[in-house]
Amino acid sequence: MTGANSPEDDKGLPALLELLDKGIAPLELENVLASHRTGTKDPRAAAALRRVNNSLWEARRREALLRTLHATATDLTAIRDVEAILSAIVRRTRSLMGTDMAYISLNDDERRQTYIRMADGVATAAYRAIRMPLGAGVLGKVARGASPAQTEDYLTDETFIHIPEIDDAVAGEGVKAIMGVPLRASGTVIGALLVANRHRHVFSSDEVAFVESIGAHAAVALENARAFGEMGEALTALDEARSRNLEHLQALQDLVRLDEVLTAALLESKSVEKIVPLLAEFLRSDVAVVDATGTLITSSRDELIADDITGVQQAAARSANSRGAVELSVAGEPWTLVAATAGSECLGAVLVAEPMPPSTALVERSAVYLSILLLFEQVVLDAEDHQQRELIDDMLAEWSDHGPALRRRVSQYRLTPEGPWCVHIVDVPVEQRYRALVVLRTYLHERSGLVSLHEGHLCLVTPGEVALLDGQGALKALKAADVTATIGCSGPVNGLAGVRRGHRYAQAIVRALEVLGREGEAADLTHLGTAGILLGLTDQRLAQDFVEVQLGPILDYDRHRNTDLAFTAWTFLDTGSSLAPTAQRLKVHPNTVRQRLERIDQLLGADWRRGGRMLDSHVALRMWRLRSAGTGEELVQAQPEDPDPTGRFDDQIGTDA
Repeated sequence: MTGANSPEDDKGLPALLELLDKGIAPLELENVLASHRTGTKDPRAAAALRRVNNSLWEARRREALLRTLHATATDLTAIRDVEAILSAIVRRTRSLMGTDMAYISLNDDERRQTYIRMADGVATAAYRAIRMPLGAGVLGKVARGASPAQTEDYLTDETFIHIPEIDDAVAGEGVKAIMGVPLRASGTVIGALLVANRHRHVFSSDEVAFVESIGAHAAVALENARAFGEMGEALTALDEARSRNLEHLQALQDLVRLDEVLTAALLESKSVEKIVPLLAEFLRSDVAVVDATGTLITSSRDELIADDITGVQQAAARSANSRGAVELSVAGEPWTLVAATAGSECLGAVLVAEPMPPSTALVERSAVYLSILLLFEQVVLDAEDHQQRELIDDMLAEWSDHGPALRRRVSQYRLTPEGPWCVHIVDVPVEQRYRALVVLRTYLHERSGLVSLHEGHLCLVTPGEVALLDGQGALKALKAADVTATIGCSGPVNGLAGVRRGHRYAQAIVRALEVLGREGEAADLTHLGTAGILLGLTDQRLAQDFVEVQLGPILDYDRHRNTDLAFTAWTFLDTGSSLAPTAQRLKVHPNTVRQRLERIDQLLGADWRRGGRMLDSHVALRMWRLRSAGTGEELVQAQPEDPDPTGRFDDQIGTDA
């Protein structure tokens, strides 16, 4: 029968079916059909074999693609990092599609743009940096979410909206064919997945569908990664919040313990000096406390802070205004300071030797307790001062009868009403009076005595006969606390009635020190003598005029010729106008003293050392000596040995016109 297979052909059919079952490429099938051993002469049978083989081959290809797609989806969903997912998407897509490049874009809804977020196979930076308006080009059209789109040759395809700078980037990359699909997540288009070739190409519907499948899985994987990322951030934030809560709880526990420690200290009436070591141990840092003027009260370690009183005082003012901690530099080291306040008044400050520690709340709480301590001390001091002020006022009052009641009050301060007493006037600047009062109270703590503000100055009353000793001790204590003071000390007086007299003498001595320009010193009647008392009764200008009237010529002579005629005159009168003792004290030859006296006679007149004028000269010389030598030095200073015992050099001075 025509067209029927021969017996030989029928024998080759089972072999062909076996090849089809195993899977044979179309080209290989053609080679088999063309061979005489297994070929068939019936063209319809050959066509049927080709169709069956093509169907089987396509089915196997689809099955392989599905397996690959499933594996890709599985891999993508296992990745939790967004960057890793994006990289895997473009890498797998390019590999599966066999294209020159693949890239993924994400939408910027605020700017109405889509931008390339990750790419694989892209060579130029300009192409990787493309930002396309939604709706323009293949990328913008796909990212708008309508449907997949492709072009065989983008630059020549007029069906798309072109942007010149984007076209330049495409030309620079050499791209021809582009195909893309939108990425949708939760019903929203979040970007696009594209593949491209540098040659002309038309992507089949199967290829488009395959990229769509990859895109669907990619969008889900991205959303999952974002969700995991947000969950991770939420867990991190939760952990941080938990840590902060634990830190806050620890801080509250520390505050409770600090309250217990400081409350116990308050109940035990501990002083500031005893509180500071407790704070240093609790805060694990060096601690210092200053008063309202910035002066150190006490610290946990000796010489802990520098004497930068101005800087500390300014920092305390800033802290008081802000009601919080401030940083400052002390001796080049960072410190934290919190002011201790009562209302709007700054009482002092707590300093911690570290820059703004985490335990700032503890320092601030310490400042609250310091405020209580300082207020308590101030109340006690004010109460004590009130009692001592009334007692001193009564002792110095003209109407006081110094009866038994006053004598009993005096005895309460370990003072003997019969004396002897020493009265000291302590003159300090107004702004330092409170600090000076605290220092003098501390100075008297181990001694007997009274101290209080009286008529604009501090009055210090001590028992004993050596007034200057207590005066100099008080001055030393005040200087150590950076308090500027001038102290006048009376001589020893007996009985309560003598206190008023000692007070007047001490006032005159302070006034004399001021007239002499010797502020910041301590002196008594022994140092100043009658001249000092007279100075205390006059003013500075009058005293200067008196000295100039009496001694002007010899003072001018000494200044211009570098001589010591004034010192010679003072020594001469101070030794009873005796020539030999004067020469001995000056360590010069008697002839030298005689010739100097003759020169002084020429300058002042011979009566300067005789009769009534001698008193004026002696007082003026005493004032001059007090002003030039001061009260803290010996009034008689050793002079250099006379280089000329014969007095010849003084002869020349004496005859020099």
